[in-house]
Amino acid sequence: NFNTSSGDLTLQAEASSVNVIGAEAAADAVRLNASNAAGGIDIDAGTAGITIDSTGALSFDAAGTSSNFSLASNSVGDDLTIAVTGATDSSVVINSSGTGSDAVDVNATAGGITLDAAGAISLDAAAASNLTTSVGALTLATTAGGTSSSVVLQSVDTSSDAIYLDADGGSGSGIYLDAYDSTGNTTGIVQLDGAAVQINTFGSLAGIGNAGFDLNVGDSGTLSLSSTDGAISLSGGGSSGSINLTSAQNSITIDTQTASASISLGTS
Repeated sequence: NFNTSSGDLTLQAEASSVNVIGAEAAADAVRLNASNAAGGIDIDAGTAGITIDSTGALSFDAAGTSSNFSLASNSVGDDLTIAVTGATDSSVVINSSGTGSDAVDVNATAGGITLDAAGAISLDAAAASNLTTSVGALTLATTAGGTSSSVVLQSVDTSSDAIYLDADGGSGSGIYLDAYDSTGNTTGIVQLDGAAVQINTFGSLAGIGNAGFDLNVGDSGTLSLSSTDGAISLSGGGSSGSINLTSAQNSITIDTQTASASISLGTS
């Protein structure tokens, strides 16, 4: 052994390599131990880098202080890769037992984040969560087409706003539902089902029929208001409220499906 009770012990090859080889069949065949409680191990290398290869497991452990594994990039393409290779059922696992809201923090301070998967992506949380953008559009989309690539917004909440769509960015904000496109999709349907459907408007909006609530049917379509076993009520309230039924080219028909039923027009 080489031992010194004071001062440094230096093994140096000024123009060649220093090779430390342990041929023992043990997990500590080569061991570097800084035994003092305040001691450490410092490894420095030049531009050739540091290569660590193992046919078994690798374990890096620290305790009691913040740690890092970082790359100081100085040119395009200086990437840091953490990967699992080989076509096996293996995973890259990033796990934290921290109790803060940022227990796992993925932060791109000057760029973006890209998540790609050949299979499914699942995001699960046990508390209120959000997906927001401070500028630009937020898009949830499927591109596969066909009948098995829907965008599904689902809630099992029992309150009246279980699914809440809110556009309140200021004057002109709105919500647009479109089941028609310029490529010839003329059979798309927007369907609203519920124990009751309530649509409220507040004031008129110039540019959309100049009315508070518009139902428009384009081309040769039909606008149908029907009730299976209930009433249909059209009312205009207030001192200036009115109801106008207008046909630009053809007639307007008001009919009943029961011969003895009556139609009343008048005031009450």
